Amino acid sequence: MKQLQNRGVLAAVFALCVAAAGIAFAGEFAGSGNYIGEAEAKAIAFRHAGVSEENVQFVRTSMDRERRGIVYEVEFFAGNVEYDYEIDATSGRILEMDMDRD
Repeated sequence: MKQLQNRGVLAAVFALCVAAAGIAFAGEFAGSGNYIGEAEAKAIAFRHAGVSEENVQFVRTSMDRERRGIVYEVEFFAGNVEYDYEIDATSGRILEMDMDRD
């Protein structure tokens, strides 16, 4: 019985540590008001790809830390082409772009 209690305590401590790390990581992104925003990152990618938002079937955007700093990763499909962009979160500059035809 004592082992089960200890496992429960350890699991709770682990869950709290994971939650605290997640909050700290999210706070790092939210702490700066200098980011272009998710909507602008998508607009930059769509413009560069030459597609309108109405022609896009699936969009996934996320914010991530890369060796170059904070970036937006924008992935979407238009027609039979998959587009992947990495866009600088502060300047809006396209850092990487890849497209694959189906």
